[in-house]
Amino acid sequence: MLLHYVSRPTSNSRNYKYWSEKICVKTTKPFEGILNNLKRRYLETDSNWMREEIEKYQSKSNCSKCNGYRLKEEALCIKINKSNIGDISKLTIDEAILWFENKKRLSSECTGEIL
Repeated sequence: MLLHYVSRPTSNSRNYKYWSEKICVKTTKPFEGILNNLKRRYLETDSNWMREEIEKYQSKSNCSKCNGYRLKEEALCIKINKSNIGDISKLTIDEAILWFENKKRLSSECTGEIL
């Protein structure tokens, strides 16, 4: 959720504090998510050095074993309604809430059964 964070209308801005050239900078802004932040910074910068630093954390292809989920095969083989933990982790917060609410509703209808 921290990687693919999607701001909800009710979410509040966060206070941030960091050091820049011996000066403490304080700012308040909404949390945009780690991947969104890196993508924005990569696109907005004029610095080749900054682009090279961000590119260190990018991958050109997904692992053929885990399809880029970075989870063991044993974790990915467990599925609920054809979705594994990797599929669920790619959902936005709103999508995940709906997904879990639907599973809760189904489990109450099928008490005692494994979905």
